[in-house]
Amino acid sequence: MRKEEKLTIEDHKRYMDENVQQYLKPMMVDILKRRPSNVLEFIMDWCQTKGVQIQKAKPAEEPVVVEEQTHIEDVAKGQIRKSVQEILVPPVPPKPDIASSEDEEEHGDFDEEEENKKLNDRASTTKKKMAISAEVYGDFNQQEEFNPPVIEKTEEQMAKIKEVLGMNFMFADLEEKEQEIIIKAMSIRNYEADDNVIRQGDDGAELFVVGSGQLECTKLFEGKEEETFLKNYKVGDVFGELALMYNAPRAAKIVAKEPSVLFSLDRGTFNHIVKSSTIKRRETYDAFLSKIDILSDLDVTEKAKICDCLKKEVFSEGQNIINEGEEGDRFYMIQSGEATAFQKQEDGTEKSVFKYKENDYFGELALLNNDKRKATIRVTSDKMIVASLDSQSFKRLLGPIEDILQRNSSKYEKYMTG
Repeated sequence: MRKEEKLTIEDHKRYMDENVQQYLKPMMVDILKRRPSNVLEFIMDWCQTKGVQIQKAKPAEEPVVVEEQTHIEDVAKGQIRKSVQEILVPPVPPKPDIASSEDEEEHGDFDEEEENKKLNDRASTTKKKMAISAEVYGDFNQQEEFNPPVIEKTEEQMAKIKEVLGMNFMFADLEEKEQEIIIKAMSIRNYEADDNVIRQGDDGAELFVVGSGQLECTKLFEGKEEETFLKNYKVGDVFGELALMYNAPRAAKIVAKEPSVLFSLDRGTFNHIVKSSTIKRRETYDAFLSKIDILSDLDVTEKAKICDCLKKEVFSEGQNIINEGEEGDRFYMIQSGEATAFQKQEDGTEKSVFKYKENDYFGELALLNNDKRKATIRVTSDKMIVASLDSQSFKRLLGPIEDILQRNSSKYEKYMTG
């Protein structure tokens, strides 16, 4: 039992100004700018990406037309002001038996245990209504001791799973001990052609990693009668993780196109071993992508999809990242380090034609034009770290900025000719 400190409307307003407005205003602005169809999903992504940047006092710059920005901010301010007013000065309470904060203050003490029970009941009801939430552990949801399952496998099967996991960002950066837990916990599933692996709208209890075969992902969008093709999954690809990360229903349908072997991982093991690592990785890459000029206009969801497909690669001084004349299959963004582009001359020597530094990108020309590499890119610093994107993901995810990439390619012309 304790006495609640009496707070005035001014106290509430001060708290909003000092702790909430820094997030609420830019979030409202982004919502009004983007007008996402799924607002809840947008807000969740926004909090994990731009919200984190603001918390670290490094908000991402988003260049917009001044008049448009001013208008949007005015609308956002109005909506925020209205929302705050409704919170601070509510109209008539919906039911007389539900005590307001003022009633509690008048009565002095209140039953903390009973209040916790009410909040727990509300949280449970809200979760059912929303059908989407993150796993949160606290007073109302105690995290139980975790004992990962161990599924019996042969040495050959375990080696195959380890090989496949190394092909995907979600598992490649895990500690060796964590990878061992994942490998032991995975089940092996066999599917024939045309078998349904995931049905849109179902609850998700596991994720899948493709060990062999190929699968097709389709989605039935609202208002349409036929499913839309989204992508194919091949060896090393992961799917089904979003339903585990956000307690969301399956967003699409996935069917085996040919006999396929999948490795599945249960929700508990994923949440305890992989989830936090995945979220941290996404936050790190999102902060990095915000520094790349060409990506500044992509929204939170688009950036998140790119983050999930990026592969970290490390090179030493003197190493060639790409070679002149070879087929282009990846796009590179520099996280740290420096490199130089070299072109072969008629006499067999190499000529330096372009220099790259942190936050620069390269390798896009061959992918945009379905052409071979025009130069060799060689590391000139002690070490270089890049985030790379495969050609299929590049074309699928960077479609919104293809025109910008083509336009920016003119920066190479004076180096590549003459």
